[in-house]
Amino acid sequence: MASFERMLNRLPSLYRPEPTDSTLVTFLLRTVAAQLDATDAQMSQIMQAHWFAYADRALYQPYFLRSRELLDQPRPKLSNRADRTAIDDFPYLHDLARLGALLSLSPWREPPYLRENVEQYRLRLARMVALYRNGLGTVNALRSMVEAQLPVNLDALPGQADRPFWLEEFAPLVQRTTAVTQPGAPIDMVGPLMRWTLENDGIAPAPLTLYMQGVTPQAGLIDATETPLVELYQSGAHMPRIGIAFRGTLDPDVTLRLRPAFMSWLGGAAGPLLATTAPSADLPADPTAPGPWQAPEDLPPGLAAATVVALLQSEDQMLWFAANNADESGALWRYDGQTWMEAVSGLPRIHALADEGQALLLGTATGLQRITRAPDGVTYAANPIPEVSGQPLYAILQTQDGLWWFGAEDGLTQRRDQSDGAQIYAPFVLHSAAGNEVAVYAITQDQTAAGQGTLYFGTALGVFLWQPGTGHWYWYAGDARSDQQPDWQRFTPGAAAGERNFPTANQVFLPQVRALYRDDDGTLWLGTPQGIARYVAHAVSDFTYTTQLEAFPDLLVGDVFSITEDARGVRWFCTARGLFRYDGRDWWQFQSAAGAWTQLGRADTLYQEPPAERGAWRFDRSQAQWQRLDPVAALWNNFTEEPRSTEEEPVYTVGWADHVVADMGAWDGANFTKTGDVHGANLVMRYKIDETRVVDGGLPALPRLPVGSSTWRYLALEPEEFVEPAARPAWTREGRLLPPPPERSAPPPGRYSLPLPPPASNFDEAVFAFRPAARLWFAWEAQRALTVLVRLKKQKVDEQIDPAILDRVWQGMQQVRPAGVRTVLAVEEEIVRVEQ
Repeated sequence: MASFERMLNRLPSLYRPEPTDSTLVTFLLRTVAAQLDATDAQMSQIMQAHWFAYADRALYQPYFLRSRELLDQPRPKLSNRADRTAIDDFPYLHDLARLGALLSLSPWREPPYLRENVEQYRLRLARMVALYRNGLGTVNALRSMVEAQLPVNLDALPGQADRPFWLEEFAPLVQRTTAVTQPGAPIDMVGPLMRWTLENDGIAPAPLTLYMQGVTPQAGLIDATETPLVELYQSGAHMPRIGIAFRGTLDPDVTLRLRPAFMSWLGGAAGPLLATTAPSADLPADPTAPGPWQAPEDLPPGLAAATVVALLQSEDQMLWFAANNADESGALWRYDGQTWMEAVSGLPRIHALADEGQALLLGTATGLQRITRAPDGVTYAANPIPEVSGQPLYAILQTQDGLWWFGAEDGLTQRRDQSDGAQIYAPFVLHSAAGNEVAVYAITQDQTAAGQGTLYFGTALGVFLWQPGTGHWYWYAGDARSDQQPDWQRFTPGAAAGERNFPTANQVFLPQVRALYRDDDGTLWLGTPQGIARYVAHAVSDFTYTTQLEAFPDLLVGDVFSITEDARGVRWFCTARGLFRYDGRDWWQFQSAAGAWTQLGRADTLYQEPPAERGAWRFDRSQAQWQRLDPVAALWNNFTEEPRSTEEEPVYTVGWADHVVADMGAWDGANFTKTGDVHGANLVMRYKIDETRVVDGGLPALPRLPVGSSTWRYLALEPEEFVEPAARPAWTREGRLLPPPPERSAPPPGRYSLPLPPPASNFDEAVFAFRPAARLWFAWEAQRALTVLVRLKKQKVDEQIDPAILDRVWQGMQQVRPAGVRTVLAVEEEIVRVEQ
């Protein structure tokens, strides 16, 4: 009894009764002290009722504390997880609800199984206050509102209390279907060589669905729909000339439907692994194809025993895999969807792979090599580039302005392509030839500034950046957390050694940086031999931001090989500890034991006891140790805890590829009724190297609809026994030009593309198109600016999210939706709410 003791201490020692005394004076003092203590407790409860952080908090509730005393349990401590769970489960809401009423936020009571307890309600109130404090009408405000409207499971494992969801900008809202028509009769049919234009008013190429319907032949007027082929002929100034064909004949009024499907490929130590997604009856396919992955059944033994370090899909839809063998030799493999081919073997160890158009570029242990393709499309040869040789080459990037950049052991090289076809290679600043020797492992560019985006270089000395607009160079120091000492130090190429400010290893507080990725929101992701880090800006107050380096040694400490982004804006990290991804709030790891992604918690939280803000970090090279700043003591402390993730097989690279799902059915221009499947072997890609040469392409897939205006053609495969006519020039029905005599130029395809009579056009000199042979429809969903999609994720495969939750989230989204921005709510792939 604190008051009784204080009263005794105020009495003279001669009149001070013993604590065990039972006299009337002692009884009086005890009674008065008890009343004072009760009054003090009641006044504390009154004050707590007025403070958001204390109102109804079990830690201060007499009922809760007395119940623990009766069970002989000690006073609860927040550092004890079991005690925190008991506090979080305290159900009795009273004073906190009165405070919430000031914001018109009452506790959720319905449905009963989602009824909020004290701490769930307190967390929602805190999130709403933070939302209003940081401002409405932003992407972050929308994310915060959705988070505040979703139930929180405070009993879940660390990092799994919140329901996962993704927020996707530039969402497709409405599917557009258009029938292909021609300006002459029959207007609803097309034949080989006939062209039309499609317009994509979105901001990114869109996956297409194609409906191709057979027609009734009429002698001399209409041909049968035999081996039809649809080709993307021209996109702006670019002439891709890639198309998909069906090996067969469509009966009259029978429709072949081609819908987009997707693959994701992982590069591992035992060859490539594959996951696929396909559309269902009502829902589109997930373009991220997020697993699970397994080795293809027809994988060649030579590739299955190699480590795949890089992969890509070239314009002809061919898949390429750069692999290293156990003897340190490299090989380039090709996959067309049906067969595997070792295109080039006996290469030096491979580090990087890039597409140059009609050739591939390889960064190897001995420098740069170009893999050229012969006219037949299946013969390949490797040619070393002497200007970039003699050193391991780790990184290749073509920037927005068309320049090529190469990062190697001896530094950075730039390539400029001249109008006459010449290619000029030159060392560029970070190079031993310029007196600034540093190994360059990774290169990325800020995509937010068209043509002049900042370039970032991951090196043995951390990160350098170059601003093309100003020509300024900087390097990241990160040794101090101070407004007086900037994170980025200016580096002056060409200055004297003492004035250049080129860093040394003991000045840099980062590990080597082997992978880089620059987010649209300005975050710079770093992949290092010591795990993942990011350089990020956080809001401090109002419009004030502070930048800091954040590291994630609690997730993994080990090599990060590559960082990339999928079609929905989720970042993927390929590491020595498996595959990770970041959805804008939470970390995930694909764990093989469960065969699924496991939620690891928020990126801004360090899950220790108790959880804390992630805070500022640096890397001490002398100790090879990540250090976290103690914000109270202003000291850097070594982080020594073990990673929370599981040990998985290394993943070196990830990539995505389009393919297609085909079926037969009836189509009325709006509705499709399926009647049968189409085997993938009946579909083939055709790729024109130039007007006179056509070869098979890679994985069957409809070319994506380019942004803006694009020209398409209907064609048909040439018959196997095709006999070329003697009269030249001519076009085959597959759009292949039979070369004219030297004294004549190639004629344009005619028919409806030259409607004006001479002399306004060269109508008399045109080669006319073939007879009509098919009806076509295209459908797509364009990604548009000023749209945002919120995608709720299921926590179990068969979970049904309560409609009451969906209504709350949708209503909250409308409260913070910026003017003019349309919103969509989805559960996985299903759209459940859309703004009309």
